[in-house]
Amino acid sequence: MIIFLNMLFLMSGLNAECIIKNDVELRNAPNKHAAVTWKVRKYFPVKKLKETNYWMRVVDLEGDKHWVQKMYLTNKYHCVIVKVSESRLKKEPDSKSEVKYKESALKYETFRFVSAKKGWIQIKDVYGDIGWIPYEDVWMD
Repeated sequence: MIIFLNMLFLMSGLNAECIIKNDVELRNAPNKHAAVTWKVRKYFPVKKLKETNYWMRVVDLEGDKHWVQKMYLTNKYHCVIVKVSESRLKKEPDSKSEVKYKESALKYETFRFVSAKKGWIQIKDVYGDIGWIPYEDVWMD
């Protein structure tokens, strides 16, 4: 399973990009004056469709297409986003493991991918805290 997940990340990494800072504006055209389609936070994953000198056309977890300035993207690491209404983060990669936080991770919360193990993704939030989330609860770049 671990080998399969790592292969999945390598294959998806060909078009994978992550937003590198908070409050990045996705737009409906490749210019700063175009309408904002979504304002996203750090670690928001997208998949690259095409690019120009300064802009990249991307698709998000909902299948919506946007333009984003390339300076706000990286492919040096992988990111995940919660795709279900809520998911309980665990201390270990096991459904019986102790819950990491009182609150659940809500839909559209973003994280940096750390590792994968037996159907679980180890993630890091913007504050550096690490936990585990079920693979089926997230969409990955």
